[in-house]
Amino acid sequence: MVTRLQNCQVESKYYFFDANVWLYALQGDDIALERWEENYSDFLYSVVESDLDPKPKILMPAILYSEILNVYLKKIKYNERLAELGMTSQDYQYKRDFRGSAQYNESIENLYDDISAISDSILFVGDDILLNNNDPLYFEPGFGSFDFADYFYSKLCHEISNNHDLSIVTNDGDFDQCPVHIITSNRNIIRARQ
Repeated sequence: MVTRLQNCQVESKYYFFDANVWLYALQGDDIALERWEENYSDFLYSVVESDLDPKPKILMPAILYSEILNVYLKKIKYNERLAELGMTSQDYQYKRDFRGSAQYNESIENLYDDISAISDSILFVGDDILLNNNDPLYFEPGFGSFDFADYFYSKLCHEISNNHDLSIVTNDGDFDQCPVHIITSNRNIIRARQ
């Protein structure tokens, strides 16, 4: 099932916000977002600010936190630093120059503070619910057009949705075949799931 983002109301349930949505939300006022990106960000903060009882929860597996942090640092903060310095990535390299710098460490602290500020809305989850007697074959290589992280999220959310009402909020077309309820504005997902 798929629901258009613009038709959604926050419910007392679990939500999984894909990394792309987190990145829209975490950029805040630093970068002008497109209106459709703002819609995703607004929905995430509507979940956070909800006064429903029970309070809706946002799932956060460690691999998602890692993905958010890495993309935030590499694609947003590193590029901002290059622009500030008027340099190219050949002159000022990510690993050699940016990683470990004061700006890098400040960016990590800011991201940590932003996520900590809403931690009462977050349910940190481990991947142990996907391990079947420690069988590594559970993650068979046939995950097709998914990148591995999206494949992992799909499997994790599907497993959790067996016991909890859950929706995935994403703009990533990789979720067009995901067996969990999707909230999106992505036309390709909407077409594929109708």
